[in-house]
Amino acid sequence: MPPRKKLPILAAEISKNSIEQVSLSLQDLPEKPKDSYSLREAIALMHSAITTALSRGYKHEEISKLLANEGIKITASSLRRYLSITKPKGEAKAKAKRQTRTPKAVSETTATEPAPPRGKPGRKPKALSGEETATPARRGPKPSSEPKATTRRNATATTTRRRKTT
Repeated sequence: MPPRKKLPILAAEISKNSIEQVSLSLQDLPEKPKDSYSLREAIALMHSAITTALSRGYKHEEISKLLANEGIKITASSLRRYLSITKPKGEAKAKAKRQTRTPKAVSETTATEPAPPRGKPGRKPKALSGEETATPARRGPKPSSEPKATTRRNATATTTRRRKTT
């Protein structure tokens, strides 16, 4: 492999005066018009025209062929996707308003009635007395008639993991 060429070292120190002059000249630059757009940007700019054509009965495939004839190559599926994620400039996306719940009026009869027990339907409610709340003894695994297959570790094998000591 040939040796790499060393790049020359650029000026490491820049005067404050030159920084200020460059900053002022950069701020005074006029806005540069955009000559080319990405495919997504182009579809966003043509969004309203494309949706108008769709509302007139044209299909995405037909519109993509029309665009290809003008030099904008896009598939029908990409056109669908870009139309769904872009919106025309100046058109704000309408947000759905959330509906807030209003509390129901409490009547006298419901205020004195006890609340129904919560839980899954069809299940018995939990007992409230201390006698019935005792938990049953835990059961172990069911004994099986077949012996378990166990693997033995090689006594001479070494492990590479070390345990953390805290």
